[in-house]
This record gives sequence, C-alpha cells and structure tokens, in this order.
Amino acid sequence: MYKINKDILQTPVEEGNVLLLEPEAGLYFEMNETAVLIYRAIDNGLDSDEIVEKMVSQYDVEKSVAITDLNSHIEHLLLQKIILKE
Repeated sequence: MYKINKDILQTPVEEGNVLLLEPEAGLYFEMNETAVLIYRAIDNGLDSDEIVEKMVSQYDVEKSVAITDLNSHIEHLLLQKIILKE
C-alpha cells in the first residue's frame, strides 16, 4: 500500500488536471486525468487491485493496460516522493 506525501501541495488546473508542488526539492508536476485518478485512489486508501478495477471501469481499457499504466504511474510518483510506501 501507498500513502500520499502530506508535504505535497496541490491545486486543480484546467481540464481535470492537478498541479503538485514538492516543496523539499521545489519541483512542480502536472498530473493528467489518469494520474489524478490514481493519486486520489491512493489518497482514499484503495489498493492496487481496486485502482486497476477503477481504471478499467472509468476508461474502458483492458486490465493488462491498466496494470501497466498503474505500475508506471506509481513508479514515477514514488521516485518524485509524491507518494510513499506504507
């Protein structure tokens, strides 16, 4: 399981995207709609399987595609310290 780094600042921007600021490094990140779905699902305590099901349902994609996308997003979010392992 993962949790959101509570030091991250966020603000919504156009078209459902969210802008994040990682204050320690002073880096900004803009998340697209899929990344926002993953970010919010993690914040709501969903596990990877639940997030994949949510992605399949919302975006009508194959489960294998959702798993690949989720793993890629999680890797990036961990690398940037936007999310943390519990």
